[in-house]
Amino acid sequence: MFLEAFTQILDAHCPPALVRAAETDAQAMAPLGVAIAEAGFDRILLPEDVDGAGLSLAEFAPLVMACGRTLCPVDLPENAVALMLGIEAVALPEMVRAALLAARMAGAIEKLLDMTVDHVTTRQQFGRPLGNFQAIQQQLAQFAEEAAAARLAACIGFGGAEFTIARSATAKLRCNEAAGFAAATAHQLHGAIGATAEYDLQLYSRALWRWQRMAGTSTDWAARLGRDRLQRGSAVLPYIQQNLETGESA
Repeated sequence: MFLEAFTQILDAHCPPALVRAAETDAQAMAPLGVAIAEAGFDRILLPEDVDGAGLSLAEFAPLVMACGRTLCPVDLPENAVALMLGIEAVALPEMVRAALLAARMAGAIEKLLDMTVDHVTTRQQFGRPLGNFQAIQQQLAQFAEEAAAARLAACIGFGGAEFTIARSATAKLRCNEAAGFAAATAHQLHGAIGATAEYDLQLYSRALWRWQRMAGTSTDWAARLGRDRLQRGSAVLPYIQQNLETGESA
């Protein structure tokens, strides 16, 4: 119910033209921010007795992914989590930002996959669609695997009652990896059109490459995940079972 309502707001107020305009004019996103606030989505993680909706983190994850699918320039995920934690958005811990970015990346990767499938289905070469060639089908199959892995990793990031190093590290690491593959493959299968300013693909690839470098690199999070695993002292399987559950949104 919440995801459907939120998606309707994004569909109405967050077209690619807004994403482009927001890159140079912060005021361009004002109507979207107003629509989100008026619908109460910035308070969605607060308990119902204080005017919130009482969503769990796992239930909130699909909304963050929807922000990634549309490249929503409004910091709804950050603001909603900050309000839940009772802090300013600028003070969010890095592990929280990493999990939020991972979920945005998962949504953007799914959108890139949809765009790429549509392109190779309609674009023809040698008298037949590109998607009919076996080599293209193999790349699409791997693309779909990476998109599914990114979504699962993002759900792990939101899998508990609070954010943790183990979940955030796993989510950011795997989504960083999937993002690199997704952007490269999407551009390869689109050809030159994917790099043109008029085509939306470059909006997504640039966002993914930017998000890869934010809130800690893959090297940073691999080290933190390793230290967390060693500090807990459990074997690998119990560590995964105890700390990396996916949550309801998986």
